[in-house]
Amino acid sequence: MDCLNCGAPLTTKSCVCTFCASVNDTDLRAIGRHKTASAGSEHVCPRCEVKMETVSLGTGDACTVERCGECLGMFFGPQELDAMIDASVTRVHETDYERLDIIVEEESRSREQVKYVKCPDCRQMMHRKSFGRRSGVIVDSCRHHGVWLDGGELAQILKWVAAGGRIHEEKKQQDRQRRELSDLKLRRFQAEQERMGPSLRRYAGEDFLVTFVRGLFRLLR
Repeated sequence: MDCLNCGAPLTTKSCVCTFCASVNDTDLRAIGRHKTASAGSEHVCPRCEVKMETVSLGTGDACTVERCGECLGMFFGPQELDAMIDASVTRVHETDYERLDIIVEEESRSREQVKYVKCPDCRQMMHRKSFGRRSGVIVDSCRHHGVWLDGGELAQILKWVAAGGRIHEEKKQQDRQRRELSDLKLRRFQAEQERMGPSLRRYAGEDFLVTFVRGLFRLLR
């Protein structure tokens, strides 16, 4: 994405142009349709400590979020971020690993100093966690009230999802579950063998092992 003022390419996860210092609204540009509500927010920005505004995102059923007009950070309520992503990025059926590699490379060059922030609602310190594998985005999360994204992070997340990052993550999770299930079955088989006497163990073990291997092949296909 390029700067609207000078046309220079913007760095990953940054709203500020390194050439002309203009602030670019990369997140709302990535979404497309949006509208600023007339009523402001009662919460203050956890970074700038100024009153935030309320923005209605034009994604299916209107999603309303709170947004800082200075740093362009956004606060999403529980499940609002996932709902907005689902409405904004559609028809992704496979993973573009080349694009994901580029996203990871860009992110590794744009690491910023870690600074914890307070939840705009309860004012308790938020926890930092990675948004998906290889997305390059560390979100600030309150277990009860929602997720805070710094300016530019939403555009980065949407780019990662469009490249098939979430599909890649779901596949990895399914593979882990299959391996865990296989390990569990193997441990049960070994425990059963230990409980059997030596004479029964050989015959029962052979029978069970054949069944287990066949089931394992069916599971991994």
